[in-house]
This record gives sequence, C-alpha cells and structure tokens, in this order.
Amino acid sequence: MYKKYDKLILPKDETIKIWRFQDFTKFVSVLNNNSLFFPFASKLNDPFEGKISNLTIEYLKKNIDEDILIQSFKCWYRLRDSCGVNSWHINNHESAAMWKLYLKSNEGIAIQSTVKKLKNCFKNNLDDDIFIGKVIYFNHFSEVMPLVDVFTMYMYKSKSFDYEKELRAITYRIDKKEKVKSSKKKSDNSFEENSNGFFVSCDLDILIDKIVVSPTSDNWFKELVESTIEKYDFKKQVIISNLTERPLY
Repeated sequence: MYKKYDKLILPKDETIKIWRFQDFTKFVSVLNNNSLFFPFASKLNDPFEGKISNLTIEYLKKNIDEDILIQSFKCWYRLRDSCGVNSWHINNHESAAMWKLYLKSNEGIAIQSTVKKLKNCFKNNLDDDIFIGKVIYFNHFSEVMPLVDVFTMYMYKSKSFDYEKELRAITYRIDKKEKVKSSKKKSDNSFEENSNGFFVSCDLDILIDKIVVSPTSDNWFKELVESTIEKYDFKKQVIISNLTERPLY
C-alpha cells in the first residue's frame, strides 16, 4: 500500500502524466503477474545509486562517532540489495528520447498513467509499503545531500540524469531470497528468474490510462498488443505513438 512520507517530494499536480517505457516481453510479464517489477537499487545502471555524496560523508564524519558511521555505511550498502525501485518519466507530453533510451527493439510500449493513479494502484497490496517521490538531481561531488535516510537516499541522482524527469516508487524486501524464490513459482519469465528484483502486486486497471505503441513499430505490432491484452481480459485503449504523425504539407 502507498505510504506518505513527508520528506519525499511529489508533483503539486498529481494528475500530471507519467510514462513507463518497456519492451513488449516485460509488458506481458506485468500483465501475467498483475504486478510492477522493482529491480534492486544495486542492479541499476548508476553506480551512485543509494550512495552518499562526498561532502555529505565529510559532514557526517565531523558530527557522528566513527564506529557508528562505519556501521551505518555497511548497513546502507547492504540495503541496496533489498531496496526495489520502479521508475517513471514525468511529462505531459510523449518523449522521443525516452523511447530511444529504454527500448531494445522496434517493438515496445509505454504505459501512460498519472501520479495519483500510481499511488492508488497499490491500495489492495497489504504486504508492501510503497513510497513515492520525485528524484532530486544534484552534483554528487560538490553538493551535500540535505536529507539522508533509507528512503531519501534513493531520491538523489547525478545532474547528468536530469533529462529523465524521474518519479520513483520504492519499497524494501529484506528477505529478498525468499521473496524471489516464491515469485519464481508464480511466473516463468526469464528476466524475473534471478536476483535482479521482485514483483509488487498492484491494480493495473487503476494504474493504466492508455497503452502507447512505439513509433518505430509496424502496424502488426499494435494488433498483437491488442490481442494480448484481450487474452488477459484487460480492456484498455491501445494507441500508436503520436511521434509517427507527419505534417500536412
């Protein structure tokens, strides 16, 4: 279930659109599990994920006992293997850059939703506490992270990623081995069958506004997406990316 945390920042307008771009196989896995996939922070492509900035470390060294600080660092580092992160792009308009960044082939989809719908889609999940906030972009080498705890530390990224306009849902699975093991029994999707992360159940009918087909796909792919969601008795509009439109003259 979504839990409010005052230190995490949400967009003022929670009806603003958010997007999740992914390959078709991963979208099918979302439908099959009726869940969103949360990769572990340690498996993301930024080596600074869940890491504290240099100036913050210097500040902590001056104000916290060294032994306590060392133990805190060890704990924070281990938590990177327990914290799951589900990322969205905040934008009222479709992004050509995000299509190119997140698709490995011509056939992909984007889930279009809103911040409010993302919060509400977890309402029936009583097993996981989900926290949601905007990513703050800063200089990891010259700026202090003003708030450091097990939630806010995953809301800071290098300014080199600010084009992502990222909204994050995060949660923790401390007993990750058991969770991953049990999730294998529910699905035979290969990308799930490892320790890269875990599925978090949600109401996809609440979450999804529209399903947008990638601008690089052929006509047959839209038909495939429509027939696939029909098999899951999932009734949502499938539209072609507006990036395929051409000027009238």
